[in-house]
Amino acid sequence: MSNNEIEEIESLLHLLMSSNNEERMKAEKTFQNGLAEYPDLISKCLVEITANSNEEKIQAFSMILLRQTIVPGPNFKWDKYSKETQLFIKKSLLELVANVTAPYLRNRICDAITAISQRSEWGELILFLIKLNEYNTSFHSATLLYLLKELSETMMDELKNESKKILEIFLKFSDPECKSIELRCFTVKALSSFIIKLSKNESTHFKICLPNILELILTLIKQGLDHELEECFKSLILIADFRPNFYNKEIINILEVMKMTMSSKEIGEGTKFISLEFLIILTEKAPLLISKIPIFLETILPIILNLIIQIDSNIDIETYCEQFTEHGYNSFAVVNNFIYRLGMSLKSKNLLVTIFNIITDFLNVNETDWRKPIAGLIAVSTIIFGCKRVMKDQVNDLILLVLPFFESENAIIQYQTCLCINKMAQVFSPTIQLGFHEQIVNSLFNLLDSKISELQSMSASCFVSFLQEVSETDILEPYYESILIKAFDLIKSETNLSVKENCISMIAATAISCEGNFGSYYDELAIFLKDILQNVNGSKYSLLKGKALECFCIIGIAVGKEMFEKDGIFLIRYTLELLENGVTYEDAIYVYIFQAWNKICSVFKESFFPFLSDILPILFELCKRDTNIEFEKKNLNTSQVMLFNTQGFALKNAISEEFSLIMENFYQFVDYLGVHYFPYSVETMESIIDFLDFEFDENVRTAVSSTLPLLFKSLVTAYEEKFENFVDLETLNKIFNIIVESLIASTFQEKDLSMVGLNLQSISDCLNFSNKLIDFSNLKFLVEELDKLTELSFSENQLIDDGFDDEFNDQQLDENENSNNNNNNNEDDEEDDDDEDDDNGDDDLEFDEELEKNRNENILLLSDIFENLFKHYFKEFIEIFQENFFNFFNEILLSENATFIERQSAICVFDNVIEFCDKDQKVLEFYWKEYGQSLCDCLSLPHPGLQQACAYGLGIFAIQSGDFFKKFADPCINLLHQLIQDNNNEQSNGDVILVENAISAVGKFLQYQTNNIENVGKHFDVWLNYLPVLVDTVESKQTYDLLCLFIENENKFIIGENNENFPQIINIFGQILDTELINDGLSQRILNIIQQIINAFGVQDFSQLIQGIKNENAKLKLQKLI
Repeated sequence: MSNNEIEEIESLLHLLMSSNNEERMKAEKTFQNGLAEYPDLISKCLVEITANSNEEKIQAFSMILLRQTIVPGPNFKWDKYSKETQLFIKKSLLELVANVTAPYLRNRICDAITAISQRSEWGELILFLIKLNEYNTSFHSATLLYLLKELSETMMDELKNESKKILEIFLKFSDPECKSIELRCFTVKALSSFIIKLSKNESTHFKICLPNILELILTLIKQGLDHELEECFKSLILIADFRPNFYNKEIINILEVMKMTMSSKEIGEGTKFISLEFLIILTEKAPLLISKIPIFLETILPIILNLIIQIDSNIDIETYCEQFTEHGYNSFAVVNNFIYRLGMSLKSKNLLVTIFNIITDFLNVNETDWRKPIAGLIAVSTIIFGCKRVMKDQVNDLILLVLPFFESENAIIQYQTCLCINKMAQVFSPTIQLGFHEQIVNSLFNLLDSKISELQSMSASCFVSFLQEVSETDILEPYYESILIKAFDLIKSETNLSVKENCISMIAATAISCEGNFGSYYDELAIFLKDILQNVNGSKYSLLKGKALECFCIIGIAVGKEMFEKDGIFLIRYTLELLENGVTYEDAIYVYIFQAWNKICSVFKESFFPFLSDILPILFELCKRDTNIEFEKKNLNTSQVMLFNTQGFALKNAISEEFSLIMENFYQFVDYLGVHYFPYSVETMESIIDFLDFEFDENVRTAVSSTLPLLFKSLVTAYEEKFENFVDLETLNKIFNIIVESLIASTFQEKDLSMVGLNLQSISDCLNFSNKLIDFSNLKFLVEELDKLTELSFSENQLIDDGFDDEFNDQQLDENENSNNNNNNNEDDEEDDDDEDDDNGDDDLEFDEELEKNRNENILLLSDIFENLFKHYFKEFIEIFQENFFNFFNEILLSENATFIERQSAICVFDNVIEFCDKDQKVLEFYWKEYGQSLCDCLSLPHPGLQQACAYGLGIFAIQSGDFFKKFADPCINLLHQLIQDNNNEQSNGDVILVENAISAVGKFLQYQTNNIENVGKHFDVWLNYLPVLVDTVESKQTYDLLCLFIENENKFIIGENNENFPQIINIFGQILDTELINDGLSQRILNIIQQIINAFGVQDFSQLIQGIKNENAKLKLQKLI
């Protein structure tokens, strides 16, 4: 490497940075050729130029080019460098970075060092870091901290070995004695990058740095260093997101710092929002601990609400509504974001009093500053979405706080009150409607008569929620006609578009609420809506036409196909014409087109098929669009990008919503058309299957996962029923494999527990729909992955750890509050908190309830997969099960630590073995020996689901077992009787489904184990007295099949001596005829039996017989038969 070569490369670098495109492109080609032919020479020259050039920009550019040869990419050459070159580069970079003072160049050298550390072992680098700490110059310290931050990504294992020395470094440069604010701020960045790579236990030792960080933040606040403060909070957010336990000793002091941040006039709004984001992230990641600190909510909620009070007190309602509804990033949007997330995180009943007191303080009807009740109303309407379950007992108190503001003379308060009632009607339906319909409806009518269009529009919108969400339609029936008349009047007379749009939605909501009683309004409305669609033109009317289209379809659902069919066809053609004329997502009517297809399909069902040839090509083409979503950031400042994008509160974007609509179309079409959809099933599957990994919108993934098994079912049914052009068996097998493999892969990537459950359900459905048409060899992938699915479903890691150690206790909180925010507690021993009171224990359960519920559902859904494998492939699968899964489930049954749901799942799986073993005596005897005792023992455990699985299992044993079961039949049926009696009295509050399953199981014993039961007649009498079963539509069919069978076989115990039980039997039949409790076959058998009884008794005697029946509904049904 000569000086001439170095000078030649430096000249080439100048050309590479030239503004002349031709010169630059020529230089790029020369550099690429040289790098390919002489990689060692070029890299050494770049190092020498960095060391000796007089131009800093050339030096930095050299390091950038060198780094490009180290990281994977088009210029990657590191592995082609000789050993000698690699050592030269490493040694030279360490010498350079120890002597360069220019920050930008120093950082580029550090970037190259970091890149090498990722590609090659470099033990000397750690020693170099330790040595850097020995220097006392600011540029050495900055280099050290920058490298620590970057190397935490590439050399964390090596850095952990020096954690004590690194802790000393962080303490040194975060200490208030360090005079450089810049170094102290960069220490926070480096520390955050380091902490998130440590385990919870490893990060504990670094908590001693936190008081220094809080001291730094106070300094930044006092000096008004807004940018530096914002950067510090971003680093704290990073730690909160990954290691919230890092803060658990300093929560009280953190709150004090936050109050100072929010009260400072020197700190900008963006930084204040970032500081609040820090607290919200802490709340989301550690709800259990935060719920035990009432002062946390007492501090943060008023701070958030006071942001609203800072708005201009002279603002008019038009400006207010524009700001509040604007889809931007103003303070209203941020406040709503924060309150919503608080509500979603803090669902503790213990906090309810705190929340209620704060809200009550803001909702004072005598308050002279109108902004304060506005803040309270916003809090109510937002926080209820997260706190619905814990606030349901406070609904009446809340509504009574809100309703008086309808009478306010301030239009903005009236507007916000209406919006609040709107939200409450959605969340607390039907409680709100049933208890307060008169006051609310009258208030809304008054606002509809207002001269202020914003109030009219919001009132109409509130009516929509009030009508749609109520299930007790008769409560609102007296208002329907008045609502429709008022809506018509406003649409015809009012010029404000928003009022017209919401009034059309009022009509649609009334149609939904009226259901089948809307026919008398149809003709007039159809003419009116069609006129809007055909004759109102202009882009500003796009939403109005969309609402009209939606309303038309909803009315069609209300009146049914016969009345709606002609107009439905018109609407399909109308929407297709809109798309043909270039309507896009930017037009408000666009989304209503897709929704209209779903609604029309729900009315037309199979008759919708002819229109698929025009609609599906549009959807298939849209599926080909790029799914990579880039959020629009050009109008956002740094804090807003972080607030709305980084934390998973991602901005909904047009492409995401469009895909959601498309996938919902596919689901609805195949759901309503069933087998008739099959000609399009394969292309649909190919178009949507990749969207299982669409990370931006859970609704997209949900629709796809739900659609795939229905597509497969349509193909299977077409094959079985020999439809024209049905797919062959080989194709069916290929499609099954594609769908199931994709669902399994998606399940392992999925972070949402509910989506994991949906995927498991879809896999199970595909197995069930296969009807043994899939060759077992094609299930190899599923069977191989089943153990991983089992491990995933039973894993306790599904229950998200809130990140906080149990060491934090209430006593420590008190000490912190009373110590005037001193930091002496950092030296306290860390102890487990074993003294939490019962209320806190209840809170823990409340927070975990949703996660635990999802995990439990997933465990049971997994057992459904096993059920379908046994159902269709018992002989092929049983050996695999015995070898790979039996011990796992058996250990669950025997474990004292297993939950009820885990035991239920294990018993369900074993029940499936018995049900589908085709009376294989070896299998039956083996499984009775292994889990028969568990079936009997678990019957007495206080969990209806587990007891039900046990009762079902005993019933299946009764059906399948031979002589070996003789000695068990009598004690087992007695256990079932005991279970029924324990749960079938007024004092027990027993589970009806459990009781009816047990009754069905007793019936199976009576049918299949008759000869093995002592005094069997007594059991028949008791069983008949258990009837009727009126809830479980699955077990009811089995129970009534047995009852019919006993009667048809003239069972003397059921019929009774001299037919004395016929009145009781007739009473039972009267209650179940024309219900879903029986199918068509059972219904016919029952009618035949009743006819035989009529023939035996004679019509007159039979009429007298039914007069003694107390159930009036049953009596009427039987009288009609006569």
